Amino acid sequence: MIYLGRQWLPNLLSIHSYSESFVFEYTPVFITPCLRSLTLHPRVKYDIPTSVSIVAALPVLAPQLTHLSIAWFQEISSSDVSERVIKMLQDGDLGQLQHLECELPSSCDSTQALLGQLGSLSLLKSLKIYSHKKADLDQLFGCNAFTSEDSAFLALTSVEIYIKDLESARTAMKTFCSSPLSRVYVNLESPYDVKSIGDFFEELATRYSSLRDIKVLLALDSDDDLSGPPGDCISMAQLTPLFRHGNLQTLELDIPCPVDLDDAAIKDIVMCCPHLRTLRLDCIDPETSQEAAITLGVLSMLATIHKPRLELECLSLPFTVMAPLETDGDYEVVSSLKTLHVGGPSIDDPVELESYIRKICPNLTDLCLPSSKPIPKYAPLPQASVHVPQSPVRERSMTKHLTGPIARWVGIGKKKLAKAAHA
Repeated sequence: MIYLGRQWLPNLLSIHSYSESFVFEYTPVFITPCLRSLTLHPRVKYDIPTSVSIVAALPVLAPQLTHLSIAWFQEISSSDVSERVIKMLQDGDLGQLQHLECELPSSCDSTQALLGQLGSLSLLKSLKIYSHKKADLDQLFGCNAFTSEDSAFLALTSVEIYIKDLESARTAMKTFCSSPLSRVYVNLESPYDVKSIGDFFEELATRYSSLRDIKVLLALDSDDDLSGPPGDCISMAQLTPLFRHGNLQTLELDIPCPVDLDDAAIKDIVMCCPHLRTLRLDCIDPETSQEAAITLGVLSMLATIHKPRLELECLSLPFTVMAPLETDGDYEVVSSLKTLHVGGPSIDDPVELESYIRKICPNLTDLCLPSSKPIPKYAPLPQASVHVPQSPVRERSMTKHLTGPIARWVGIGKKKLAKAAHA
């Protein structure tokens, strides 16, 4: 349905349209020539024809559109929308696009056509793509659909890839060799081996010297298998390529296997990346596999870094030694740290540990601690409410959110939370 009458909101710049809303099919009524950003959320297959018709009307209704997102859900395929996008690009439409989010087509020819057209867009800065859930990936990635061209994606600075396996991700990333990428986000859906991870990090560091933000999420084999590849462990040597360039500001790795790091290695990472603001390493739960040798002593080590050099604001690590350290007498503080998420084994006295951490990190606004007990009534914490954070890869923890002088986060297990609720 194309609506060419009087616009209801003539100055509207952005639309997020969800299929749960009864007005989803009336989205074109709100599209105006001023519109710059459109996000569609089709959740069932019956929404796809509506999405296709909305996208088809964009050249007429919103010729200056710069951001187009067709949010993807595993239950359905939106490749029909991608096919429509290809047709529009071939017709010279959508030339103002700066950001595109869509699912890759299922066929090699269509994928090659889509990437070829997108690569020629001189203003495209951000690309977020999903592999088609029914595509033959061996055929798709072996047919030169993903090829490197010196004249392609010359303005692209951010890439997000949701894809089945690591080899496909490595192949796909070759498409952007000519791009001045500063941000890479890779989400994998299938098992992997540790050597391939190291090779992938090496390729990222070699091809893209200007990376500032890196995020890699590796999927579990299944919901019940939390041990990762048997006997494998991520080493500091495999992570080292990521720290070659001093530009790094964000590093987030969600890896369901042990990571062989200690306090000194964490300090070395921060020293090698003077502009690092966020460091998050989420490895396998210590209860199910060998532990990473990271202790709370790393905070004292970070405190010894020359203050103007330390820009770290957010730290999330799998700690293994939870006992509070002594802070009697003179001690250094980590004044830059605003957020600290402490992963690892449960602790019996979160209040005591929180007090210690607050001394070392006086400017914290967000603290997350794994707790085996509810907070006692006598704790100096004015308010408490339950909060459930959800990880993109797995939902394995629940936390108790506490507000006070600092916004404290104390995590407790699902079963224990349920028991506490019935107590």
